[in-house]
Amino acid sequence: MSFYNWNELKRRYGKTGLLIDTNLLLLWTIGSFDSHQVGRFKRLAAYSLDDFNLLFNIINQFNRIITTPGILAEVSNLSGQLPKDIKEKFWQNFKRQLFLFQECYKPANIVAEESSISWLGYVDAGVIAAARVGYLVLTDDMQLHYTLLEESLDSVNLNNLWSYN
Repeated sequence: MSFYNWNELKRRYGKTGLLIDTNLLLLWTIGSFDSHQVGRFKRLAAYSLDDFNLLFNIINQFNRIITTPGILAEVSNLSGQLPKDIKEKFWQNFKRQLFLFQECYKPANIVAEESSISWLGYVDAGVIAAARVGYLVLTDDMQLHYTLLEESLDSVNLNNLWSYN
């Protein structure tokens, strides 16, 4: 769907779940741990505290946070670049946050086989596979967002939600 009604999507997916793409899950996990890292940590330099607060408010409107093994691996790898003095405390917090997520798992060979889009990487192909199960995708990756819409899967770009919150 090229135009979406946010309230309708919240109603439809509120109990099913919201799949949060890599960059936004990184923003949420690190921002929840230490909001001072938003905008300062190199992997979050493109985001502001307002972006984090918007994301936090959106996530709180859903009963379940959905993720994939690929997204978790990327978040883990990217957060490993945090400054040494906070990295260990972040990892302890991240381990607790893992209990908040529900993983949508499909074996990598099945994800690759089902992906008809040759340029997609494994993580994005996994997001599409999870969206096909019936989850709403929240992303700031325009290429992934438009690909999901072209596949008739529901996706919301974070930047388009400013007027709803």
